[in-house]
Amino acid sequence: MRAPLLAAAIGFALSGCQTASLNIAIQQNLPKACQALETAYAAFTSIAEIGTVKQSMIDKEAAAYVGVRNLCVNPERETAADVVAQVAQAYATIDAALNIARQAQ
Repeated sequence: MRAPLLAAAIGFALSGCQTASLNIAIQQNLPKACQALETAYAAFTSIAEIGTVKQSMIDKEAAAYVGVRNLCVNPERETAADVVAQVAQAYATIDAALNIARQAQ
């Protein structure tokens, strides 16, 4: 699941300092990062439904997901770099929540 985020990071590195190249690389990798977010969210939700995850963790994961889900659907409202950074941060939060949920099983 981390491959799309690594691909985005590689896209940043390869694009150099040219803004146009950077935006193209981000636009190409954003759908992959958003899909990784959706996959992690679905996995967390399925484990959380069992009832072994603390409500505070469920709330934290939900806040991260909702905040970034809107960016994935409508990324034009912010710069491409900001969108990818926010998606990556939310993915890290959800991935951490998923790991905690798996341990609670």
